[in-house]
Amino acid sequence: MRYSKYPLSDLLIIIRDQAPLSLSFNQGELSRYKVTVDSTFTDGLSAIRYLVKELPLNVNIVNGVIVISPKVDAYIIGGIISDKESGERLPFANILFDNRVYISDENGYFRLPAKHSEGLRYSFRYLGYRQVDTTLSPGTGRIIFLKSTRLEIKELLFEDYETGKALQIGDVSGVIRINHAIAQYLPGNGDNSVFNLLRLMPGIRATGEPSGLSVWGSRPGESSVVFDGSRLFSMSGFNEQISSINPYMVKEIRLMKGGYGPQYGNQTGGIAEIVGINGNRTKPEFKLNLNNLTANLFGSVPVGKRATVSAAYRQTYYDLYDVNVLNPYGKRGEIQTSGNGNSSNPGNNQESIYITPDYNFRDANLKLSGDLSDNSRYYISLYGASDKFKYSISGEEFSLDAFELNNQISASAGFDKNWKDGSSSGINFKYSALDNNSSKAVRLNKENYYTIDTDNIGTETGVKIRHSFTVLSINNIEAGIGADNFSDVFNDSTSKENKFNFYINDNINLRKLSLHLGLRGDVYNQKLYLQPRFSLKYNLLENLSLGASWGIYNQFFGKVPIIYDKIAPALIWKVLGKENYPVMNSIHSIISFSYSSKEWLISLEGFNKNNKGLTQIIRSGNTTAVENGQSDIAGADLFLKWEKKGSQVFGAFSLAKMTETYDTKLERTRSSNPLEIKLGALLNLNPFFFSASFVYGSGYLNSFGIGRYSNLGGEVYSRFDVSATYSFKIKKSKFRTGLSVLNVFNTSNAKTLDILPSPNKAGQNMFLNLYSESIPFTPTLYLEIDL
Repeated sequence: MRYSKYPLSDLLIIIRDQAPLSLSFNQGELSRYKVTVDSTFTDGLSAIRYLVKELPLNVNIVNGVIVISPKVDAYIIGGIISDKESGERLPFANILFDNRVYISDENGYFRLPAKHSEGLRYSFRYLGYRQVDTTLSPGTGRIIFLKSTRLEIKELLFEDYETGKALQIGDVSGVIRINHAIAQYLPGNGDNSVFNLLRLMPGIRATGEPSGLSVWGSRPGESSVVFDGSRLFSMSGFNEQISSINPYMVKEIRLMKGGYGPQYGNQTGGIAEIVGINGNRTKPEFKLNLNNLTANLFGSVPVGKRATVSAAYRQTYYDLYDVNVLNPYGKRGEIQTSGNGNSSNPGNNQESIYITPDYNFRDANLKLSGDLSDNSRYYISLYGASDKFKYSISGEEFSLDAFELNNQISASAGFDKNWKDGSSSGINFKYSALDNNSSKAVRLNKENYYTIDTDNIGTETGVKIRHSFTVLSINNIEAGIGADNFSDVFNDSTSKENKFNFYINDNINLRKLSLHLGLRGDVYNQKLYLQPRFSLKYNLLENLSLGASWGIYNQFFGKVPIIYDKIAPALIWKVLGKENYPVMNSIHSIISFSYSSKEWLISLEGFNKNNKGLTQIIRSGNTTAVENGQSDIAGADLFLKWEKKGSQVFGAFSLAKMTETYDTKLERTRSSNPLEIKLGALLNLNPFFFSASFVYGSGYLNSFGIGRYSNLGGEVYSRFDVSATYSFKIKKSKFRTGLSVLNVFNTSNAKTLDILPSPNKAGQNMFLNLYSESIPFTPTLYLEIDL
C-alpha cells in the first residue's frame, strides 16, 4: 500500500472493499486527516491500526464491525433518546449501567462513562416505553429509539401496556415523574388530564379544588407550574373542568414537591415542570376532543426533515346547557336557611346562598421545534389564555356584583448544542405575564354602597445559559448563569427589580450511592442570597432504596393577599424584597424510602418546611398595614401502587401539621392538621377501560386576618368519580370515547365567595355566606379523534 497525503476516509473505503471488512466511521470527520503510507500488511485490520496509531482515534470491534471513533481522555458515550415512531425526544429517561442509574436531560441527551474502549451493555428506560438493552462503544452522536407501549397493548411477546409504568417515585427524594398517558383513562372529560392526575398524587392538595398548584400546604403563588421553561400563572377557574395546560401539548411531567436542585430558583414551594412536545417529524397529526363542556383541537405538521410546527386551541362552553338538568339529585338549593326564616326572599334570616358563577376559558399554543444539525436543536413556544368569572345577587337589604378577567401570555425559546467531547451547552429565554382586572360592587342596607376595583399585572422575564460536562467518569457537572426581571403593576403603583444568578450542581454516581451537591446564588437588590442544596440516594437492595434531600430556597416574586374589612380577600402578584415585602425564604428537609418491583411501588416520604418572609396586606377603612410572618409544616406522604397487565390499584395518604404566625401588636398564630386520602383503580380490558377515584380531605385552612374571613376552610371534602373508556381504530385513524361521572354522590363541597352582614327583621346581626360549589354531580361524554 503506497499513498501520500491521502484522505484517511478514502483509504478506509479502499481497505473495506479489498479486505473485505465491515467498517463504521464518520466520513466527514476522518476526511480531515491526510495520511502517508508505504507498507505491506497481512490483513485489513492491521492496516487500519497502522493508519490511525498516531491520530486521536480509537479502533474497536463491536459485533464483528470495526468501529473507528474519536479518542477522548475519559471514555464517553453520548447521544439522544427518541420515540421510534415520531422522533420525539424523551426527556429525563433512565439509563442503567454498572449498577448505576443515569438520567438524560430535558432534551433527551445523555452522557455516559465507559470503562474502556470496548463495547459495553446499557439499558435505556422511559415511562410508558419498552426497555432497550444494547451494546455501545465510546463516541457521541448515538440515537437510541424506544418504542411506546401504546402501540403494543395486544402484543403477546411483551408485557407492556400504555396504562402501565405510569409513575416513577424514589429516584430523587420529593420528585415524581408521571407518564400522563394514563390520565386519559381516569375520570374526567378527556381535556383536564394533566391536573386530573396531579391531584391524585401524595402531597398535592385536591381538597377544595384550588385553581392553582398547592404542594405540602403551600400558599397561593409559592408553588408553580412551568411549561417549556415559562411560568404559567393560575387563573380564576372555580373548578377543574379544564386544566391550565393543554394535554395534547404535554410530553413529560416532573413534579418536584421539594428539595429540588439549584437549577430552579424563585420558588419556595413545589414545581410541576412540564416539557412540551416537539411534534411528529414523520407525518402530520391532527387530534380533536369534543365533550359536553369543552372542545380541544390539535395539529402538528413537519416542516422539511428537521422541524415541526404544533398548534392547539381549547374553548369552554359551560353555558350551552344547564348541567343541573342531568343531575338526578336535583339542583342545589340556591338559598339555605336556619331556624324558621322564610326562604323565599334573600335577606330574611338566611345564612347561606348558593351561586353558580358564569365562567368561560380559552387558550392557544403554538410551537416550532427543530434541529439545525445532528448535534444542535432549537424551539420557540408561545402560549396565551383568557378567562372570565362573574356572579351577582340582589335582595331587599343587599346586592353584590363581582367580575374578574384574566389574560395570560407566555413565550419561551431555547437552543442546545452537543459537543464532540460529550459535553452540552444551552441558552433559554422566557417571558410570562398575567393581566388581572377585577371589580366588586356591594350595597348594604340600601345606603351603604362601595366598590373595589383591582388592576394587577405581573411579569417575569429571564435568560439562562448552562453547560454540562463529565469529570472522572462518575461526576456529571452542570453550571449556569442567568438574569431575571420581575415587575408588577397594582392599580396606579409600579414596581420592578432585576436579579442575577449562578449555580453549579455535581451529580456523583457510585455503585450504590448517588449524590447531588449544588449551590445557587441570587444577586438581588444589592444582596447575595446563597442557597446550598443536596440530595442522596442509597440502594440497600436492587429494588429498595433510601433517600434524603435538603436545601435553602428564596422567592423574589410571589402572591400577596389583600385582606379587606367587608369583602373577600384578593390575591395580587408582587415584587418582593422592597418596602415592607421581604424576600421569602424556605428550608426544605426530606427523607424517603422507596421499593419498586414489577408489580409493586411503595414510597414513604417525611418532610419539614420552615418558611419566613410571609406577607399579607390589611385594608381597614382608609388605612393600609403590611404584616409579616412565618410558617412551619411537617408531615408525611405514603404512596402504594399495585399493577398487573396494565390494570392497577393505588392509594395516596398525606398527613401534616401546619402553623402560621404573624408579628403584629398581638401575635397571632393559626394551626391546622391537613389530611388527605386518595384512592384509585384502573381496569384494563383493552379496548375497554374502567376507572374510579376517590378523594377525602380535611383540615385545610384558607383563613385570612382576624375578621369574618379568619376561619375559612377546614371543611371536610370528598369526591368519588367513575369513568368508562372505549378505544378503537378505523384504518389508520384512532378513536377514543368515554363516559365519566364526577362527584357521583353529589357531595356538597362549598367554595366561599363572600360573607356579607345582613341584619334580620328582629334586628339581629347575621351574615350571609355566598358560596359556589366545586364540582357537583357532572356527567361528561367525550369523543377523541386522532388522524
